[in-house]
Amino acid sequence: MSEEQAEAWRVQAVEGRDPRAAFALGALHLDRSGADGEARRWFEYATTLDPSADLLWQITREHVDTLALEPIRTWMRRAITAEWAGCEFTVDPGVFGVYDYHGTGDVTGQAFEVQVSAEPAEAARTALEAAALRFPLVNEIGVECEEYDDELYTPNYVSDVRDDVAGPWLGMDCKDGVMPLMARTDIRIVVEELRRAGATSGRIFSPSNELLDWYPADR
Repeated sequence: MSEEQAEAWRVQAVEGRDPRAAFALGALHLDRSGADGEARRWFEYATTLDPSADLLWQITREHVDTLALEPIRTWMRRAITAEWAGCEFTVDPGVFGVYDYHGTGDVTGQAFEVQVSAEPAEAARTALEAAALRFPLVNEIGVECEEYDDELYTPNYVSDVRDDVAGPWLGMDCKDGVMPLMARTDIRIVVEELRRAGATSGRIFSPSNELLDWYPADR
């Protein structure tokens, strides 16, 4: 990337208040020097110009190749919060979160498990069973396909819905892939199916470590 292009983006971002240019500068500095410093500054500036969930998800996805735990986790939580603020269901910002199994500060995978509680209670299982039929067709970039697509990754396996006192839950085998846009669509699917099942309130969250005993405590 030439310095002339970087300067053109800077002018667009600062003088033209263009969030796309600010995002491009954030991505440029992320590639050059990592998630802190200039990259963070430009990404934050972009969100002041465009506070949408779409941009926050885009920033999250941009960080995936860095495998830096805290930036990926933080941006994804912000994206979930922005997208589902005001929803009749509480979406825990840590759902489908990334984790560092070895404690090195680098992401080693993403927890593709989800648990649901709802009112009425039976709506939670109805919704999750319906979602389980849709999850296998959600690919790595968050597109829910009509049929299996060999071009892009989709989950290898989706478990049966399992009962727990806190609500039914299920897990997916995604081979430790880090795919925030898949998670975004999975959340939307659960919300849609809760509504279809007649739930009037509910919560979408990650199963506890007691259910998922191979995960590290911090995820």
